[in-house]
Amino acid sequence: MPCAPRGLTFAQTSKIDAKKMLQKINGSVIDQWMKDIFCVNKKRMLSVKVIFKEGGGYEIPNIPLCVVENKNGDWDWFYNVVYAILSDKWHVTTGVSVKHDATQGKFIMEPDYEGNDKAGSRSLKMKLTPEMWVPSTLYQFADPKKNVVLGLTIPMEGMVTYTKKPKLLAEMVNPSYGLPYNISPLNGTRGSRGLVAVADRLKDKTSSNPPPALTDDRIINDFFHELGVHAARISSNKNAKHGNPEVDKLEDDIDKYFFNKMNP
Repeated sequence: MPCAPRGLTFAQTSKIDAKKMLQKINGSVIDQWMKDIFCVNKKRMLSVKVIFKEGGGYEIPNIPLCVVENKNGDWDWFYNVVYAILSDKWHVTTGVSVKHDATQGKFIMEPDYEGNDKAGSRSLKMKLTPEMWVPSTLYQFADPKKNVVLGLTIPMEGMVTYTKKPKLLAEMVNPSYGLPYNISPLNGTRGSRGLVAVADRLKDKTSSNPPPALTDDRIINDFFHELGVHAARISSNKNAKHGNPEVDKLEDDIDKYFFNKMNP
């Protein structure tokens, strides 16, 4: 079955490219039927093998009956992962989760950005001045419940438009909006995509002892979390913030799946 022509692009600065991410997926504890769905297409995007239907939509072949039935929505996270990939709206990079004196005892994410690409927001200090881009670091503490942040999903400007949307801590520059005057032309490969950053390493600047290495299972767990909990919901214009009951259920279901696989 051919690999879909849409998918996830990867930053030039990412420590993991599409091929390596596929290798990590195949080496992880997830079920074989799930591994068989993922692929790298001719555009070197991480994608999936699906059957596109006439008139729209797609079918995921060879999945277990329990996943098809999807009782109580327990497999929504899996369908969301596929949806986020096929939305063709996301760029992936790695990052380091780092703990230092200013992080309040937490490990926070520092994405491997390309060039001058960074998360932030536009600000008009005065009505007659051009727009400035103000970098934001608050999003690095994305999930207040966790002491170790291993992933971030940062929408591009204009992605989140639903009514009563929460105040965003940060967005990625949308080049089609025009670059703010204090940013030189972007020299990365993200284009008009949002950013998914997944930690592939830890750093503790408060200790002489190095933190443990992140396993492939941990990386894929967090990769699927960012896609299935956040990117998919942003792509379908839904609330994707922690604290929302639907978001929290997706997170719990993914974590439960990986926990059970790693602790049979």
